[in-house]
Amino acid sequence: MTKKKSVLFNPQTFTGERFDERTNTAFQDSIKFFEYKGLAEIRKDAEAKIWCHDWIEY
Repeated sequence: MTKKKSVLFNPQTFTGERFDERTNTAFQDSIKFFEYKGLAEIRKDAEAKIWCHDWIEY
């Protein structure tokens, strides 16, 4: 059995063509949010064990 990869962890290859419009929009918005926030800020929050309130508010 082949293990499926998560579409959210590779935004460079995500096309969304296999999802309905609403789901695709949700994925695209999530990708944009985390790409804008940046890996350095995400890691900083994780190391400080800070819950990402900005994501919850978003």
